[in-house]
Amino acid sequence: MMPVRLRRLAKCEFTKIRIPKAFLDNPPAPEKLIHKVLKFSRESELEDILVDENMYLIDGYCSYLIAQQVGVEFVKIKQVRGCR
Repeated sequence: MMPVRLRRLAKCEFTKIRIPKAFLDNPPAPEKLIHKVLKFSRESELEDILVDENMYLIDGYCSYLIAQQVGVEFVKIKQVRGCR
């Protein structure tokens, strides 16, 4: 089994992130999304989005949805290699 490695990328084009069907079928709870939106409005910064080596979202769907809503062109991601 290959060890999992985390690689930090400064920026990634928002449109390059792929969303698995499981996320599309199960949106975040409205309370969670509201909490994240309020945090974004206070701090003007999204939490990092975790993706695999094929740019599929692993974690950070709320950040993705907020970026989509406000029209952010680039987002900060952390990319996991060797997780499959």
